[in-house]
Amino acid sequence: ILKNDIIIDIDDDLKYKKMGSWKISIVLTILFYVASVLNVTSTGFLYTKTLLRNYNSIYTLFATIGLIILWSICNFLVCSMFEGKGTLKEVYISTTYCLMPWIIFLFLKVVLTNFLPLATAGLVVGMETVVLLYTFFMLAIAMIKIHEFDFFKFLLTSIVVLFLMLLVVFVILMCGILAEQFISFIAEIYDEVVHR
Repeated sequence: ILKNDIIIDIDDDLKYKKMGSWKISIVLTILFYVASVLNVTSTGFLYTKTLLRNYNSIYTLFATIGLIILWSICNFLVCSMFEGKGTLKEVYISTTYCLMPWIIFLFLKVVLTNFLPLATAGLVVGMETVVLLYTFFMLAIAMIKIHEFDFFKFLLTSIVVLFLMLLVVFVILMCGILAEQFISFIAEIYDEVVHR
């Protein structure tokens, strides 16, 4: 009960006492990106399989900041249709606050894996799994409290949100491919006109 009271107090502070901060959320979003980049580029060589010459931080930008923004917008839109009470600001702030354990762990992982032997890899992977599950648990509790849903309504809306996110990504990729083909078509026409 005490743990539930603490969780409820934290969420109530965000929803009803307006204690969440845009500035802190933006800082956490940037830290999430930095931690994710460092996780790929600076993790101990015994613990990483990424070839740095093939790494592009733009993909990490889309997988961190882009994912947070996409989740926040899709969650707000879907939950509004299901009579959710949360605002876009509350969804974004609570999402970034819930990512704090994961961000802290990524920074710790970068430091520790440069000193720990390979024999502790199982421990690091186990800790990573626990922290990731805890982050998702916090996010679930936050969304339930912000939108004032029960657990089953949260599950339903989460499935719809994930589907909408996939749909948005698909549409963006298709638009990118079409734009690239259109530009190349215009370039070919230009070349034909210039060379004649």
